[in-house]
Amino acid sequence: MHPRSRHRGRIPDEDGLDRHAPREGRGRRGRDAAADLSDAGAPASGADEARRERHERGERHERHGRRGERGDGPRSPRRLAHGDLRLLLLGLLEAQPRHGYELIQLIGEMFLGQYAPSAGAVYPALAQLQDDGLVVSSEDGARRLHALTDAGRAFAQTHAEALDHARLRTERSARSLVKAGLPAPVRSGMSGVKRALLAHHGHWTAESGEAIARILQQAAAQIAQVPRGD
Repeated sequence: MHPRSRHRGRIPDEDGLDRHAPREGRGRRGRDAAADLSDAGAPASGADEARRERHERGERHERHGRRGERGDGPRSPRRLAHGDLRLLLLGLLEAQPRHGYELIQLIGEMFLGQYAPSAGAVYPALAQLQDDGLVVSSEDGARRLHALTDAGRAFAQTHAEALDHARLRTERSARSLVKAGLPAPVRSGMSGVKRALLAHHGHWTAESGEAIARILQQAAAQIAQVPRGD
């Protein structure tokens, strides 16, 4: 038995989170999709267990590094919800076969450049999807090309809603990361604007809507003119 299994019931999976740990913010559809991913393949072999243990150590080190980089700013928002890495990979591969590095780049773009999963998270996740029979990998020159199998495509179609929810959670996380990276005075100013707008709730007129729209457009134009830092 893995030393951690006495406390959690199972060792962490490819995205560094234990399947038996509390899963905040996930609906039933997301849990069902993650469970299907877990149950799709055969029991893990000794090589699988060794790979997962190596990945766990790498992800634990990465998480400790993130905590050390917070500084005095707000706590960093959670990047990926439990199980979402595999769902995002399936969604991207449903569109077309892709190389691992391309998958990392595309997920980074989904996070608006604020975060990208490490190779130490993506490649073990792809290997697990391959073990589950959902993904197949083939040589493509010096790289490996990953594509969905028929079973993987059927899974993606059956769980299309779960894949959509994973993308929506990623979009929300990306916006939170962008907001967390703003200077404190800017966040305070944005909160002031939001409160002022909410004060008009239920009392809008055509004239007030047009007037506030002009103010916001002027503010946006002025913000665009402020020199950017390096």
